[in-house]
Amino acid sequence: MERVSVVFHLPIINNEGRYFNPDDIEVFINRVIRMAGGMTLLRCEGVWVHPSGHLLQEQVMRVMVATPEDEVEELVTYIHRELKETFEQEAVYMEVDGKPSIR
Repeated sequence: MERVSVVFHLPIINNEGRYFNPDDIEVFINRVIRMAGGMTLLRCEGVWVHPSGHLLQEQVMRVMVATPEDEVEELVTYIHRELKETFEQEAVYMEVDGKPSIR
């Protein structure tokens, strides 16, 4: 079965400088691993310009998975929902099969 690459950034700290709940991070990571079969994590920093004009930085983990082609939509939907709801992201950067998007 063909696999599709999915790459996204998981924040570790919120915009107020507080660390996200480690249990929430663990639950999220474990679910993605079960859905995709594994992952690679790299710690890095995200930097962007907020609509207010301020430069913002956050500690993130760059997450890379290769999921079965017929399961990619379910995985992407889960990741997007959790990053918005649990990890308070206003916008989500994601690459699916090498194609970047922000939504």
